[in-house]
Amino acid sequence: MDENKNLEDQNSENQQNGQEQGHEGQSKVHKFWPLALIVIIAGAAILIQKTPCCGIAGQSGQAGGNAEGIKQAEVSSSLTGIIPASRLAMESFYGADASEMSVENLEGEKIELAEMEDKNVLVVFWATWCPPCREEIPELKKLRNKYSSDELEIIAISFENEKTVKDFAQEKGINYTVAASSQNELPSPFKDIRAYPTIMFIDKEGKFKAVVEGGIGLDTMEKVISL
Repeated sequence: MDENKNLEDQNSENQQNGQEQGHEGQSKVHKFWPLALIVIIAGAAILIQKTPCCGIAGQSGQAGGNAEGIKQAEVSSSLTGIIPASRLAMESFYGADASEMSVENLEGEKIELAEMEDKNVLVVFWATWCPPCREEIPELKKLRNKYSSDELEIIAISFENEKTVKDFAQEKGINYTVAASSQNELPSPFKDIRAYPTIMFIDKEGKFKAVVEGGIGLDTMEKVISL
């Protein structure tokens, strides 16, 4: 019986030690969790700073394939080292004709891509409330000042109320073409954007060269234009 009693006492002691170790482990986890949460939040903040401002609900970001005869591999290769692959969008349209789009500027004048051959065109989708879009405005103004209207056209399109866009453009002294349009009125891929800002680069032949999500600096814009 003494042996049985000793065995029961040992089992009870082992169980108690196991419970204590379990509580100690939980305590360590509870102490570690706030630090881990801080690290996760900080990492997410860094990631957000490197990504476009805001998604547009209901947009796929990839439109169908009218990319017959396009050498996508060559296009992607030429952009390597200039734009991160994760920022490039709608690659199925690279090399496709972009002349079908037309909008009215804030003065009511019709702007048609079909009439802009022999010049590079930037179509910028933005919003007045989007921080990266606001940060990009000075870069676009510098770009407008650097190139003549015969070399480059910049068309900034917002899907907001026209008065809101016009007041904002006047306040910021925007010196390039601005339009307020309905997203549904535009053809693909112009209506298929999924983030602000999005810049579409169109070459002198009226073909899509690149579509970039998120703000980029003046130097990067010029490098893509020169391709």
